[in-house]
Amino acid sequence: MIGTIDFNSVWTSPNLPKIVFGKGEIKQLPKICKELGNNCVILYSASIKRTGLLEKCQSLCNKDGITIAFTKAIIPEPDIHQVNHIVGEMRNHNIDFIIAIGGGSVLDAGKAVAVISLQGGFAEDYLLGGRIIGKASIPLIAVPSVAGSGSELSRGAILTYPEKKKKAGIRSGAFMPHTAIVDPELTLTLPLEQVKISGFDILTHAIETLLSKKSTLMTEVYSLYVIENVCKVLPKALLNLGEIVPRIYLSFCSMLMGYNLANSSTCLPHRLQYPVGAITGVAHAVGLAALYPAWASIIDQKIGKEIIDLKSAMQRGLSLNQMDLGFPELINYFFEIINLKINLSDMKITEKICHDMSEMVEGFVGNDPIWNNDQNLITKIYLNSL
Repeated sequence: MIGTIDFNSVWTSPNLPKIVFGKGEIKQLPKICKELGNNCVILYSASIKRTGLLEKCQSLCNKDGITIAFTKAIIPEPDIHQVNHIVGEMRNHNIDFIIAIGGGSVLDAGKAVAVISLQGGFAEDYLLGGRIIGKASIPLIAVPSVAGSGSELSRGAILTYPEKKKKAGIRSGAFMPHTAIVDPELTLTLPLEQVKISGFDILTHAIETLLSKKSTLMTEVYSLYVIENVCKVLPKALLNLGEIVPRIYLSFCSMLMGYNLANSSTCLPHRLQYPVGAITGVAHAVGLAALYPAWASIIDQKIGKEIIDLKSAMQRGLSLNQMDLGFPELINYFFEIINLKINLSDMKITEKICHDMSEMVEGFVGNDPIWNNDQNLITKIYLNSL
């Protein structure tokens, strides 16, 4: 395995966002809090409360004299209304910093609250692009309990606007957390299905930031490392949910892809998934899994070094070194060994809805290497994903 990680490795990076990485490093939370102030808000996912992690974080803060003004559970796909409500509630308190504990939804909501509560306005102002985003935000401590989104190092937040059936990202350097505490032990309580889909999410970030026209030499190196290692360790993590070593790799890979998301970009699957998520409410990576085979079949026809390197990394990770498989075959093989297979029809999506969703795709799609300014390409991917 390339770049083998010492499973006892603990390290920090002093640059912003400050990174604290290692097994058991949640214990550093009080020290980091004291550097930022005395009064905070904790945002969390419902599963965090069930597993006792919320109580543990509260206890760590209380022992060191940190005041927790209030805590708030974040819904799985955070929307503008919940963000606006939390921002309004924060105005009643003198908040020094925010702690967000959970998966990508919680971290994204925390980043949105951190920016909007300081810069003013409402979440929809930012989501609809009607507001210029400044540089300032309330300091956010991001504590991922899921290895998947990379939100702890990315500079964006994904929110939904239910009334408009809109799901999109708000992006600016202001959305970068102040500190990321990446403790792989926190992921050990995740159920198998969540480990599976969040692990696939990491892989999509690596594939798309590699193939994106915005890819750089540095993001390319990170992508190839992550592609090989996720293909290798995710099946092992699913076979033994209590084994810490695969979780360390997945947490590390997820974090690296947070960097890539901030410095490269995703491709068509992510843009196409947003309408799928807005209409069906399915988890982000589930929508991606339905779209990937159709996109892979088209992009595999593009001959280039990136595709060759991508397939080589996947084959090494999947121990298929002696085989010459195409990108679609490798994706389908990966789905088979992790038992992840879904299509848009399973989500009650019809041909008519595919055509409707084609008109809902937003954001810049020009970073995808197969984009040719033909709207029919988007419709084709949707229809081939049924």
